[in-house]
Amino acid sequence: MRRSIIVGYDGSVSSRRAVSWALAEAALRGLPVALVHAYEAPSSSVAAGYGGPVPISLVEDLRDEAENGLREGVEAAQAQAPTVEVSGVLVDGGASHQLLTVAEDAALIVLGSRGLGGFRGLLLGSVGQQVSAHATVPVVVVRGPVDRTVTGRVVVAVDGSPQSQEAIEFAFEYAASHELALHAVHAWEVPVFDAPGVTVPPTLALQEVEDDEVRLTAESLTGWAERFPEVTVTRQAVHGSAERVIVNASEEADLIVVGSRGRGGFTGLLLGSVSQAALHHSQCPVVVVRPRNK
Repeated sequence: MRRSIIVGYDGSVSSRRAVSWALAEAALRGLPVALVHAYEAPSSSVAAGYGGPVPISLVEDLRDEAENGLREGVEAAQAQAPTVEVSGVLVDGGASHQLLTVAEDAALIVLGSRGLGGFRGLLLGSVGQQVSAHATVPVVVVRGPVDRTVTGRVVVAVDGSPQSQEAIEFAFEYAASHELALHAVHAWEVPVFDAPGVTVPPTLALQEVEDDEVRLTAESLTGWAERFPEVTVTRQAVHGSAERVIVNASEEADLIVVGSRGRGGFTGLLLGSVSQAALHHSQCPVVVVRPRNK
């Protein structure tokens, strides 16, 4: 599936919204779209209910059902976007693993926030969680109200880390191709001074911290505005929780772009707290961009 936009499809409302988002993006980029549906044949553990092996007829019926559902999804997508090449791929196995395998060289992976198997109370399904954490290509999770009003800007989280540079690059490219403005947000918090014998710094020192964070925000964008002069850029350094700041910013964005981990993340984590918060609570689609060398 080289240079295709891959969509995780299971017939759910959430996955159909992901298809719509992917079709619009594919039309703009001139790329094909592949709907991938993961089908798992009944395991041997199911046999207990039949007093023996799972009937071949049941396996065949379930596979036929999966094929028919995928075919209907492809036909609906072709009708929705006649200029986009759309195909369907039925794979046997767990959805997360199969999507990661099929989409290894894709341009994007696009997912709904929850699939048919998700519990109603969950904000992000297990497939979205796992694929966002492990994919080597950008992952889009389509979130937000169906009747959302377009706001005209892309929001990117910046923190000065090398990882965030690739998120910034994606955000600029997206903003340029969609003729949107770009808003770069950096959240910072006052250092905690609670060790014995340590005094809280005076206001002047805290002002210096804020000045440093504002400078970091500007330096993170160095060179990008010159590379994309057609993109209107604003930046903001906000005192507060990064998770809360990025989720609040999603209320007035068409797209949120985050890196997989920021400068404060533990090395062993595949998704940082900010990307986790965006994936679970954003009011608009979220793109998680992982470093290419990972």
